Amino acid sequence: MMFVAIALIGALVSAAIAVWRKPQLPGYWPVLALALLPQIANLAGFRVAGMFFWAIVAVFVWCVLNYAVSGAPLVALGVGMNLLPMAWHGGYMPIRTDILAEIGQVVSPGTVLLGSKDIAVLSSPLWVLSDWIIVRLPSGPIVASPGDAVVVAGIVWW
Repeated sequence: MMFVAIALIGALVSAAIAVWRKPQLPGYWPVLALALLPQIANLAGFRVAGMFFWAIVAVFVWCVLNYAVSGAPLVALGVGMNLLPMAWHGGYMPIRTDILAEIGQVVSPGTVLLGSKDIAVLSSPLWVLSDWIIVRLPSGPIVASPGDAVVVAGIVWW
């Protein structure tokens, strides 16, 4: 859900920039459509371990296939940054329990957070790439990763 919120913010900023400069349209949309399947399944209440990991792999492949599009290599870098900790943690993005406590959620380590791609951990060897950046919004806080920030920068560049 956080990735969707960050992507929407990036899309809005990108749309404003597109008024001044027409963006190049990427191709290979069926590959990107594969990334939507886990999102739709999650909304329907169906969840399989690692499904969000494979959705992000599809986004990464789509970015690589569209390498000539401005911003796509940067998005691929951000997505790759997210894939590393997710691969280490069985397809889930680690988020430390102390970070969750800062936003008012108390969960046990190993808990997969409902409706998200996150798993609560005490620590991670790849914590710097995990979800730890707290962004306070009027609707409530979200927790992002450095890879999410790079993805947004790539979308804005596009």
